[in-house]
Amino acid sequence: MGTQTIESALPEGFQERVNGRGFVYGGWIPQQLILRHLSVGCFVTHCGSGSLAEAMVNDCQLVLVPHVGDQMAGDLRIGVEVEKGEEDGLFTKDDVNKAVKALMDDDGELGKEIRANQAKWKEFLLAPGLENSYMNDFVIKLNTLV
Repeated sequence: MGTQTIESALPEGFQERVNGRGFVYGGWIPQQLILRHLSVGCFVTHCGSGSLAEAMVNDCQLVLVPHVGDQMAGDLRIGVEVEKGEEDGLFTKDDVNKAVKALMDDDGELGKEIRANQAKWKEFLLAPGLENSYMNDFVIKLNTLV
C-alpha cells in the first residue's frame, strides 16, 4: 500500500530472485489464459468473484487471501485460506507456503475435498443456459415493474 508502482512495492532484489522462474507484471493480463495453462499449479487470489469463477472453470487450485468481508470462498470450501495473525491480520511467506502445501498435497484429505467442491462448482458455472437464465429473470422482473 502507498506505492506508485509494482516495482516499488516489491522487496529489494525480488525481481532478480524470480528471474527465469517467473515474472512480475503490473498491468492488465489475460487471466483466463494464464489460469488454464498446464504449468500453473495454483492461484494465490484476493478472492474477487470473477477470479474465483475463472479459476474454477479452468481447474486451477486456489490459495485464498481474502480482504476483510470476502469470506465467500472459504465458506464454499473451494480453496485453502492463508492463515493471518489474529492481532495484526497480516500473514507471512511461511503462512502462504503452508496453504500451498496443504492444497497441492494430492493425497491429503483437504486437497481432495477442495478439488471435489471445485468440480461441482465448475459443472454449475458451465451449465448450458446459466447466463441466459440471469437475463431471462431480469427481463421478467422488469416486466412486473412496468
